[in-house]
Amino acid sequence: MAEGAGHDPASRETIAWRVFELEDLLERTEQRIAASLRVLAHATERCRSQPFVLRQSRVAEVRRASVEVERLAAEARTRLDEIPNDADIHLAYAHAATEAVNELARGAIHDTHLVLLAARIAPEKDALAALASGLRATDAYQSWEGLTLKDLLRAFNGMTPQAVRLIVTDAGLAPGREITTCEPADINRLATRIDDYVRAR
Repeated sequence: MAEGAGHDPASRETIAWRVFELEDLLERTEQRIAASLRVLAHATERCRSQPFVLRQSRVAEVRRASVEVERLAAEARTRLDEIPNDADIHLAYAHAATEAVNELARGAIHDTHLVLLAARIAPEKDALAALASGLRATDAYQSWEGLTLKDLLRAFNGMTPQAVRLIVTDAGLAPGREITTCEPADINRLATRIDDYVRAR
């Protein structure tokens, strides 16, 4: 939470991870704004010389992007609330990786892009073990829309296609299955197979 709001200031690890999250959120915001601007700029340029039909489907794209920009901006603001605004920030990659592992283990990451970001920046074995713990701890995985088991595990450092297939198929699941369609029993088996893989490394 923001300093001065009656809450303890965030740790250096949390602050570092929030900076990484903030970059990801703002990059996605920028992408959606840029896509909408391309649609609108094309329409306004074309209508200069002759009447132009801006299709309803294109307006709907802009509308959807606007809604997503609002959501991403709100998420970005929550991260900014934990970053000090009255002091310099001394960033260390290891600090961000530590907090990414902590949040994975608590099952505290609900955003598909951010769970993949955590997977990429955290040390392989620590991150995989944390993922297994987080899958058991909460149902945050139900928010990871469009994310297949294969794409989730491949995001972790050092994971090969062969290792991913071994873990997933040993859990009785298909690599291309979206994690949001998995039952709790499926998730428990997957977490167990991840733990087995980590222990064998």
